[in-house]
Parts: sequence; structure tokens; C-alpha cells
Amino acid sequence: MLKPSDKWNWYFDEQKACLMLDLGEEMIFQTNLSRKLLVNCAFSNSEFTVDDASAFQTFNERIRCLDISEYRQAELTLYCVAAKRFS
Repeated sequence: MLKPSDKWNWYFDEQKACLMLDLGEEMIFQTNLSRKLLVNCAFSNSEFTVDDASAFQTFNERIRCLDISEYRQAELTLYCVAAKRFS
């Protein structure tokens, strides 16, 4: 299972026009949030915060009961965290 890390970093990829989360070890999570819905701070590099980690845990606890793969659960959890913080 994916575990939040203080080494994760949010950034906006201009080429792909997407908010991304660098998970380290050459893993990047690409959100599907529309550029026009993002708040200004989404366009600056920022760390994955304690608040992000707390939101991750909260969303993950709720999502675990869904009948979807662990991979999809992690993906949905990260989408929720991104939407909460940046839209």
C-alpha cells in the first residue's frame, strides 16, 4: 500500500498542463484536475504537507471499503487529496 512521505512534491507540468505529484523512485502521479479549477498555489512547487498526509489517511480509510484494486484505491486517494488542496 502507498504510504505518504515528506519527500513527495507537488508541481505543475506546463507541457502536460497537469498538476503532478512526484512520489520519488521515478514514480509520478498525474492528476486530472482542470487547469482552470486550480488555485494559484498549484502552479508553484510545494511539498506534500502534514495536512496532505492527514487528508490522505482520511480519504484512504473511506476508500478501502470500495471493491476496487489497491492501485485504484491509491489513485483515487491521491485525486481526493489534490482536489482538496488545489481546487
